[in-house]
Amino acid sequence: APVFSLVHGEYQRQKTQIQSLVSFLDNKTLEIRFLHELGFVLQSSVDLEEVLSVALTAITAGKGFGMNRAFLLMTDRDAGLLKGYLAIGPRNLEEANQTWNEISQKDMDLQTLAQSFRQNKLSTERAKFHDILEQLVIPLSHTDHIVVKALDGKYPVLVEDAFHHPDVDPHFASLLGVDTFLLMPLVSRNRRIGMIIADNCITHRHITDEDMHSLETFSFPVAFAIERATLYDRL
Repeated sequence: APVFSLVHGEYQRQKTQIQSLVSFLDNKTLEIRFLHELGFVLQSSVDLEEVLSVALTAITAGKGFGMNRAFLLMTDRDAGLLKGYLAIGPRNLEEANQTWNEISQKDMDLQTLAQSFRQNKLSTERAKFHDILEQLVIPLSHTDHIVVKALDGKYPVLVEDAFHHPDVDPHFASLLGVDTFLLMPLVSRNRRIGMIIADNCITHRHITDEDMHSLETFSFPVAFAIERATLYDRL
């Protein structure tokens, strides 16, 4: 009986380890497939709207990074400002459930999701978040602002307890309406392209270090793709 108990315990331990390893490998397979899809579009597109649609869809899609909401601020070098440009995500739980059900039923890949967003929802999302976007204007000269600090530092910043954070402007915190959010700078060849602000305003899921590292890796090709598409538009 004692021997059987030991053997059974070891069997259960190894079974749990194998299940954990299989789950890890499945997640990594999905992640590699996702990054391949993402990289293909970002490397090939010179259309700014397409690049932004793919980038924001990747951040908020369950098949991507799975954040609830994302804001994009773009740098206006002539005016010396960071300006709210685009946002994606639900404003409430009812809208979130409707969107998630629609995505699960259609089972679309990342590129199809991005195309659908661009064709059907780009203008409506911009209008839906217009009240926030028009107030997301931050002078680059305000080096004490936490967003400008993150952009100048070129590193992601996870802000927690935002409403009582000493470095967070109370108006900025109330504008976003969330206690925790992630600041992800977009920098290409030392040029400040913009800033992504992401949060989990609906699920309140904790933003982990792994989320930060994944988004940081993702931010480099996005910044380069945005810069290339912007230069192409100018030409």
